[in-house]
Amino acid sequence: MSIKAPEGYISSFIGNGKVTHCIRKGVSKTLCGKDARNVSERPGTGIACKACAARIEAMTEAPAATTDNAETPETQPDTPAARQARTTEAVNELIEKVRAALKAGDQEAAQEATDEADRLMAPLPPAMRGMLRGSLMEAKQTEPDPAATPAEETEDAPAENEEPEPITTPGVHRFESTKEAYDATQTHEEIKDGDVLIIEGQGVVGVLYKAWPFAVTTESGELHHSNGKEYEWDNGRYVTSVELAEQTARELGFPIFREERPAPTEEATDEETAEDAENGAVATRDEEPEGENGNADQTPEARPQNETDTDAKIMGQLIKLGAGHVSDAIRGRVKGNKKIAGVLLDMRTRITDKDGDLDLRSATDEAKKRSAEMYGLVEKAIKDRGGDHAADLLGEMKSIKRGVQTAMTDEVVVYVRSLDTSPAEFIKFERARAEFPELSPSEAVWAYYEKVGKPLPRKTRAELAREKRALANEARRQLTAKTDEEPEQTTEENDTPEDEETKSQHDQDMTTIKRAMKLMAQITERAAEGTTEERAEIKAQLEALASAVTENAATL
Repeated sequence: MSIKAPEGYISSFIGNGKVTHCIRKGVSKTLCGKDARNVSERPGTGIACKACAARIEAMTEAPAATTDNAETPETQPDTPAARQARTTEAVNELIEKVRAALKAGDQEAAQEATDEADRLMAPLPPAMRGMLRGSLMEAKQTEPDPAATPAEETEDAPAENEEPEPITTPGVHRFESTKEAYDATQTHEEIKDGDVLIIEGQGVVGVLYKAWPFAVTTESGELHHSNGKEYEWDNGRYVTSVELAEQTARELGFPIFREERPAPTEEATDEETAEDAENGAVATRDEEPEGENGNADQTPEARPQNETDTDAKIMGQLIKLGAGHVSDAIRGRVKGNKKIAGVLLDMRTRITDKDGDLDLRSATDEAKKRSAEMYGLVEKAIKDRGGDHAADLLGEMKSIKRGVQTAMTDEVVVYVRSLDTSPAEFIKFERARAEFPELSPSEAVWAYYEKVGKPLPRKTRAELAREKRALANEARRQLTAKTDEEPEQTTEENDTPEDEETKSQHDQDMTTIKRAMKLMAQITERAAEGTTEERAEIKAQLEALASAVTENAATL
């Protein structure tokens, strides 16, 4: 039997969608958190959206949460700690949903709840995220109940067993404004799922994801903000659309959000905050507010005696979780490097070196051992299965390991920056706090690790690449200016001015290159007599120039 919308709610389609959702009257979001700007009410129709149905069931089971004395979205506190508490509560609900779905033998519902839990956990502090991931992994071990029967399908429920085919030929549509683009996606049938939307006047390029137009550029206007994970939508269904949108944005000179996005903080996104507030989530016992009894006041001496056992259990769960992400990446289901690096970082924040400092650089045998165990689980599974592609899969895993090592730089940078908004996590860095009390948490950690000879990266790969490009462009500009100012008083040996004028363009270009090489030699020779700072500056410019020359040569 299908679930109906309760009193005060409506059953409705959203945009071009064919799945009925539940929407509270007067609210522009569905119970599952989707925007509901353009709806088609379906009175009396059952709720096909499983997430909405689960919310209705939860409301039915806990009527006390909707009494007049309960906090409403308007009266709930809107602080980072409160948002984290609401998010944690929502994740715990999803974990229970995973357990119930697996017990009922509904793998699809369990996967949907897992994906939603992963999304909500993303902005949480690493320690909190690790605890929730451990609980999620434990829930995913639930065995099906033999007595359970498959859920009865309703007539109005869509067929969801077949995975949609990847989009290969997306359409392209141009608009004067993002508002026009948004409205068109909701009303024009010629605009299909996965089509590319171009609003050149506002610097926006986007992709239609089902009924929701998302911008891939940093500017979004009336379109939804990108989450930077477009290539993972529906297991890569929209890859071609996103690639076309990003290529178009580059040609138009628009910055792409996925490449330019800032380091994430512990603040929940607007969408997550609105969803949590609307659903009336409250703080859990594990997430007490910071204060006299809060987590921020727990010193290492005051922590529970059984914490070692708990950490050991979580470590084992993290190893299994990381192994699962490695397998996913090998099979090409997701771009898993960042996820794997995130799990490895969670492990590192639970391991200390001989000095008692967190081993963020994986310099200890313990950190290396845990990482090897994680990859070893996958390697063993591949070898046990065997087959013609085992060698290829093992080779692919080696490639992924290299990619994860590179991604770790970004993860460490983001983690250290997040300490500025996560005082509970900063407690782990007791020596840094004592050594540099006047600095911000992130600067204190960077300064301390630098002082003890264990420097941590301060910038992400994208930031370093932008700086490198800027240096290369500046070096190229200076070289061009220098060449323009240099009097043409020398030509190739044995060449006369008359010969120079009669040369082909190719020969003239070759002469210019040789002159530039001579200029570089002269600059290097003069720099040898300069100060240490001058030599270092010239060296950096020459390296940037060499990089620019190499990039140009690669295009030939």
